[in-house]
Amino acid sequence: MDVMSWIKLNVDTTHNKIDVIVKFIFSRNINETFSFGLGNMLEVYDISCNQFPCTWETKDDLELPFRLGLQQISVDLPMECNVIELRYSGKVNGWSTNIGPDCVMLNYYSAWYPIFLTKTRIKFNVEIDGLHGFQLVNSTYDEDKRVWIYGTTCFDCNILALANGGLTVRTMNDVTIYIHTGPSFDRDNEFEIARIAEEIIKFFSTSLFQTKITKTFNLVIGVTSMIEGETIGYCRNNLIVMGSIEVVNSEVARLFAHEMAHFWCHGADSSTWEDWLNETFAEHSALLFIEDKYGEEAYNNRIRYHNEEADAAPAIRTPDGRRPHGVHSKGTVMIQNLRKLYGRDKVFELIRIFEVLNPKTTDQFVTEVRNKFGDEISNYIFKHIT
Repeated sequence: MDVMSWIKLNVDTTHNKIDVIVKFIFSRNINETFSFGLGNMLEVYDISCNQFPCTWETKDDLELPFRLGLQQISVDLPMECNVIELRYSGKVNGWSTNIGPDCVMLNYYSAWYPIFLTKTRIKFNVEIDGLHGFQLVNSTYDEDKRVWIYGTTCFDCNILALANGGLTVRTMNDVTIYIHTGPSFDRDNEFEIARIAEEIIKFFSTSLFQTKITKTFNLVIGVTSMIEGETIGYCRNNLIVMGSIEVVNSEVARLFAHEMAHFWCHGADSSTWEDWLNETFAEHSALLFIEDKYGEEAYNNRIRYHNEEADAAPAIRTPDGRRPHGVHSKGTVMIQNLRKLYGRDKVFELIRIFEVLNPKTTDQFVTEVRNKFGDEISNYIFKHIT
């Protein structure tokens, strides 16, 4: 089903709250119970369908990957309808989330917008008020309405706003990066970050991946989360977000390279155990860069970390299909062991298989590996995900 959403978002940075009006227009009528997830610190106070009031039930036991606290809202529809409107307000909580006087981050992790519980194609159209004096990433300012306008068809309706931030534009290897620096970023590190970005792009584009990177993307760096001590790092279609950086060292470069590698290493279902594909090959891409730039010791230090994490982690493939703890490390160690058996070049080839894989599933990956290398490597992979 296709859904068009119109959202009016008011952000109160003084009281760290949001007030939201959402209108969904569905491509066909729905007549069953309509359910969605929402951050559990938000309070829904009105729902209607085709302008008729609805009743709803709230449960606080919804669990989805990457979200810290969710409620499930089940709406009883009094009739067939294709338009549902809802209003809610309150505080938010989640990874890579913040509402403050100099930084606002609202996204998939905070579940500030309704999360559909079935596969649905959604186009988000958002008007954002309350952020005068901020600069919003991937958004435009409407002078007449005096609001910011944001739109996306990505699964993440991602609002990123910085007050008193900086913007630098750099072009390297035919790729333009818009570097947005947050309040906690030391501007003295900006040149070093740009230099590392150039080296990563060059290595990935010329030595590892077969397809061309997107021509432009945004790098947001120096943002802080409401969760103390969180290491922020995530990638979206044309966006990389990273947290505070005191010094640009091999670990910062690895995190940056890992997130940039997701431009190529993505497509497997990240809400299930299949996410091992995305994370394993993004991490090994980053590790190959780290080995190339910083040497064997930096590479081995990270491998030791993954060995420790993998020892305490469950099997990659879970009985219920859910994404297990430690999925990053378990797959990384498996590919490292294949490297010991078959050499470094084999890792390059495995990454390239996943890069162009269609569909992005483990079964398809194992099939492609078997077609190219025979049963020995494919059987090893299949054995070590169960």
